[in-house]
Amino acid sequence: MLINILFLLIGYFFLIKIYYKKFPFVALAFFQIILLSLWAHFSTFFIDSQAGIYSIELTKNLESNFSSSYRMLFFLLFLIAPFIVFTKKRIQNLKESFQNNKKIEYNFLSFRVYDIVKFLFTVFLILVFFDIISKPIPLFYPEIGKGEYYQEFASGLVKNFYTYASFISFFIGFFILNNIRDRNKIDYHFVFLFLLILIMFVLLGNKFSALFTSTCFLMIPLSLLFFAKSYSFLNSIKIKYLYIITGITLVLIIINFFSYFFLNNEWSSTYGLAMIGNRLLIQQGQIFSSVAHRVIDLGIINTDLAYLRVFFEPVYSLDGNTSLHFLMYQDIGSQAYTQIEAGYGFTSDLSAILLELFGSYFSYIVYFSFSLVASLLLYILYRSIIEYKYLSVFFGIFVYHSFALSIIGGKLTYFCCGEISNMYLLKISLFLLAYFFESILLKKTNYFQSIN
Repeated sequence: MLINILFLLIGYFFLIKIYYKKFPFVALAFFQIILLSLWAHFSTFFIDSQAGIYSIELTKNLESNFSSSYRMLFFLLFLIAPFIVFTKKRIQNLKESFQNNKKIEYNFLSFRVYDIVKFLFTVFLILVFFDIISKPIPLFYPEIGKGEYYQEFASGLVKNFYTYASFISFFIGFFILNNIRDRNKIDYHFVFLFLLILIMFVLLGNKFSALFTSTCFLMIPLSLLFFAKSYSFLNSIKIKYLYIITGITLVLIIINFFSYFFLNNEWSSTYGLAMIGNRLLIQQGQIFSSVAHRVIDLGIINTDLAYLRVFFEPVYSLDGNTSLHFLMYQDIGSQAYTQIEAGYGFTSDLSAILLELFGSYFSYIVYFSFSLVASLLLYILYRSIIEYKYLSVFFGIFVYHSFALSIIGGKLTYFCCGEISNMYLLKISLFLLAYFFESILLKKTNYFQSIN
């Protein structure tokens, strides 16, 4: 247990002392990955400290001793990668470009792209909102689960909202940033659109994941405000209005949380509390603890089987997270099919499936490679945002999104599985083409009119 505590202290010291001083913008942009990694580490640390704690989902004792140390090592490798990509020279270049680049407004058919996006987002989100309130609302009908609602009640419009909400949140942050940067004030229209996204997710029964993901993607472009010369725009913020709206949203979240754990499925208060403890303290680390014990402590590993069931003959379907399905099958056997059919999935990330695929040593090298690519993608996104490269930003966030979800959830089908990998390859190609177009060819065409 002593080595687990030592790794915990090293990791948190590294994060607070070094990242807080040199990489606050990267920490904010990677906040989703960092927080979920810390949560997973805290969960595995709790499991280690309890010496064989019983897991509700896995229906077994988790007999691990040093899983939190292994988990923290993965996290440290992720934090080290930005040091290689975000050199002092590159950080200074980003800062100077953010402060000195001239404002560019792109017009398409005499309309500003800014206004076109605002109109389209507003229309889409209003239509989704009215679609949601026209049917049974999971917030007020706790017996309707998210999976059941999605299958039985959600229209194509609402399903598209689920799919693209994080992207919309990112572009809301992107245009809020541009307005702050160009006019030194906040566009409240975009702020209210984002709050509408959160409220709709609460109405749809989401307690954490969708709201958290949308917020994190909003903050990726806004993290560039660390490069601003001043924060005078803060003086124009009507804080009281934001407090009121945020307060209402939090109340809705709390009501939803309470209804799920204490009113849903006629759970007793004792079982509701047990489920809360399981969700907060165990669930995020249970699969990793089980995999670490099996692969590292006991040396039980079959890389050929893992490769086959993740990439070619999945436990369930190539349309879902094949890594997660395989890990579920490894832990609970045929019960995994019942869980998947019911719309339930355990919580896992890239580190657990890499242990199954590559063992206890090479998995760290592969994970570090993922973190390097993620850092490079973030740097390119930053440059595109600062240089007003709308097309590069548009296609770039789709590439980054899939890559980030691979790290967070261990989904590897983007890279080598049929139609999914072909679609991801198309996204990468469009991103590179857009970046090339805007960097070199934009000056030689009048497809856009730029106003300096």
